[in-house]
Amino acid sequence: MVLCENEDCPVQWYHGDCVGIHDELSEEEEWYCPQCVPAQEPGEKAGAKTIGKGQKKRWAN
Repeated sequence: MVLCENEDCPVQWYHGDCVGIHDELSEEEEWYCPQCVPAQEPGEKAGAKTIGKGQKKRWAN
């Protein structure tokens, strides 16, 4: 399972295979679901972005 980084996401947890994520995300990546990608800041890469070290991974088995 992978967690959408948008705290207001109506679904929050997704099956990785269902949203095209087949490998565990690195600690430096955040992931936004297809519904929440448009809510990101303009100019940010869709789907994943870099975050600061020490923050939790948003992946659960």
